[in-house]
Amino acid sequence: MMKPMNNLWRNIRQYNFNSILLRNFVLIVGLIILPLIGISVYVYEHNDANMRAEIERSALGELAIARDSIDMVLSETERLSVRIKSDPDSGLFYQERLSSPLNYSDTVRIQRIQQVLQTARLTSPYIDSIQMFSEYNNFYLTAESGGTFQNADNRWWFNAYEQHNGRSNFWTTGLVTDKTSRTPLLSFVNRISSYEGGKSGGVLIHLNLEKLGNLVDHSVYQRIYVVDPERTIMFHRDSALLNEPLHEAKPELAALLKNGIASRILKLEGQNQVISVLPSLSEKKWAYISVVSLQSYQARRTQITELMIVLLGVSVCSAIVLAFIIATRSYQPIRQILSLIENKENPFWIVGGKSGSKPWNETKYILTNLTESFHQNRSMEVQLQEKYELLRKAQAVALQAQINPHFLYNTLESINWKVMRLTRGKNEASEMIQSLSALLRLTLETKDDLVTIGKELEHLRLYVEMQKLRYKDKFSFRCNVHERLLDCKIVKLVLQPIVENAIYYGIKPSPRNGMITVSVEARRETIVIRVRDNGVGIPFSTAHSLNADLKKDLFKENEHIGLRNVNQRLRLSFGDKYGLTIRSKLKVGTIVEMVIPYIH
Repeated sequence: MMKPMNNLWRNIRQYNFNSILLRNFVLIVGLIILPLIGISVYVYEHNDANMRAEIERSALGELAIARDSIDMVLSETERLSVRIKSDPDSGLFYQERLSSPLNYSDTVRIQRIQQVLQTARLTSPYIDSIQMFSEYNNFYLTAESGGTFQNADNRWWFNAYEQHNGRSNFWTTGLVTDKTSRTPLLSFVNRISSYEGGKSGGVLIHLNLEKLGNLVDHSVYQRIYVVDPERTIMFHRDSALLNEPLHEAKPELAALLKNGIASRILKLEGQNQVISVLPSLSEKKWAYISVVSLQSYQARRTQITELMIVLLGVSVCSAIVLAFIIATRSYQPIRQILSLIENKENPFWIVGGKSGSKPWNETKYILTNLTESFHQNRSMEVQLQEKYELLRKAQAVALQAQINPHFLYNTLESINWKVMRLTRGKNEASEMIQSLSALLRLTLETKDDLVTIGKELEHLRLYVEMQKLRYKDKFSFRCNVHERLLDCKIVKLVLQPIVENAIYYGIKPSPRNGMITVSVEARRETIVIRVRDNGVGIPFSTAHSLNADLKKDLFKENEHIGLRNVNQRLRLSFGDKYGLTIRSKLKVGTIVEMVIPYIH
């Protein structure tokens, strides 16, 4: 065990950071830890975003519950004032003049009204007191007492009563101070119709805001603001803010309320707060605002963050240990190969067996194949030398073969002059010999396998002129090509075999005059060349079979060997996605479409 470890550290010291062991270790650590950190950061951000969204939804839900509770209490208070005002004894209290001193019937009526007020107050735990007053009689009543209005103890609401003189009912807030405490009240004033001398009165129901706050504002982290349509604060835990305009007491909240947000985490008063705004569901058009500090959720966020840090730390440590194990195990075969190279020993002492034996592994397989590859390389060197000699001989034969086309070209020129001398001028034979000579010269002048489309069309024109001399007026020929495409590259001698096929197998058997059209057009990054004839055509099944063979590069000895030869040359030169496609219809004609790359 000590010897491999010593070799390991010796190699690390020798190669430093160029050691395959260290590079593999760093690579594996990076491949494991970097994605792990990336995933952890993504999960944390995603979880944090989901938590923030959940906090916003939770705050909005809590505010909705508070709004529904307050709306229910306020609506019930308004209905209670209507019931009290509609009581027959209450109507007589406002309409008839009370005797002074009170007679028996007035006293009994007032006692019945006080019983109604007492019962109504006991039915709701949020009602602090109920008052009735009549300006016509200059008299007020509560569940416990009554008397002239000037002697009433609780008259803080009267200024608001006079300010809202034109309204049949309204809400207001105030503080009632006694010897021991100050009680914040939210009061509903329901006026009665004016009677003699323009005098009126009303029913007042005072709600205890502290008791109402215990119903909805029970979290130390949550502050609820209730504002009326004039944006006056009607409810808040801090009684000093009651009846204050929101834009003066809390200008940031007034701005947010104006923007109409639903629920959002914002920085307010130097802290991140969850601000939620909901409108009242009643006809009062009040607004409910909730401000919740994120400290209420901080413990949960801290717990999740700490858990993720612990998991990330454990994962990183595990990744480092795993990377070290993988790097050392993957380095051991390399160390054996290095030992073999350094000692220059016969590898068979390491291999020590065959592939079927038990101790056989990939390292021994590599060492064995290294030895075999050495012998194979020596054998290949001998074979390459032999092939090189054969290539030199082939080149000599090719140079010799070039003499024959030149000899044929010169001979055709001599024959052409002899024919013209015997016939005393040009004739069809001399023209055919001249076209064939020009065709051969054009072929000899082009040494490259790729030529321009213009040169290929010139080659095709010479061939067509020869065929027209032979077939007289049997067919016409037309070529459509844009001038900018003439300089694009095409494989040499690929159009002539296609046109030859069109003449021999399409036009020649047809009873009508033929028409061969060659069109060249650009299509994105390719050039499409179509050779169209109006000959006899071929059956659909034959065309389908031929297209299938062209895709497979199958060679068959039949009349279409020229097309197969052209298709294979195109695919060998440009790739398998280029080549020929055949479309044909009996008694209509055939279209051979060639697709080549756009090479300018």
